Amino acid sequence: MKKTRFILFLFTSIVLASCQEVGTEMIDVNDSIEYENVYQPDQRALEIDRHIEMIDANFELRIYSSLEYMNGDGQLYEVHAYRDTIDTNFLKIIEYTSAKLTGTLQSNTFYYKKGKKVASRELSEEGGEGDLHFVERLTYYDDNEEKIVTKERTAEYEEQLEDAAFIVGSPNDLLADRANRALNQSEEFAPLFEGFVEGEEGDLYLVVGDNKPNGYTSALLVQSRNGLVDRMYKNPDAYKGKQLSIAFSKEISPDGNYQLLYGASLVE
Repeated sequence: MKKTRFILFLFTSIVLASCQEVGTEMIDVNDSIEYENVYQPDQRALEIDRHIEMIDANFELRIYSSLEYMNGDGQLYEVHAYRDTIDTNFLKIIEYTSAKLTGTLQSNTFYYKKGKKVASRELSEEGGEGDLHFVERLTYYDDNEEKIVTKERTAEYEEQLEDAAFIVGSPNDLLADRANRALNQSEEFAPLFEGFVEGEEGDLYLVVGDNKPNGYTSALLVQSRNGLVDRMYKNPDAYKGKQLSIAFSKEISPDGNYQLLYGASLVE
């Protein structure tokens, strides 16, 4: 409530009292419902919030990345994981996906303490055409990684979320299983050899995926055609569907982002 409105309300109350008249304040039902659902953090939530702030503010954490994948619908998928130099457990894992309708980047973030999940944050675009909006959900977990409570807020645009109030939402237990599979290059993210694609100016890309019609694929810019890469290039049919172990890095440049292939070996 703005200060001017508060002064006006106070002045009106004094006048009504002095005249000994009985007044009835009009209350918006929707406002009262929202007020009842406003999220009130307990001590554990406050402690987890401080832990989250500490992790997010630490720019010296080591970053580990999955390959960048795309499925048959054109949806992107990538995972980043963060840990410090002392603890071998990840402190934070971020799973990036693109919204099916608009391609907007969405994320699921998992926060850990001593190897246990203490919080998860979902940032997603929801709704249909003409009713698209952004939702942020933050879930807190107990010592057994069981969900305690979820708070959420909604805004028309992502940048407006910080100014929106959290309300109590439906319990939302996010799982990091798929993110871990991507980091470990296992199951649907196992890099099976699919072939090569010729790029501009003689560039050569190695394409890997799960060899399914709508499965995930990833392309890496070949840095050297020696060894196994050369043998696969000369006889691709002999290696079709073979699982590879890949050594790669990522490069961000004004021309775009690249996955650079430095080596590959067959997984027996």
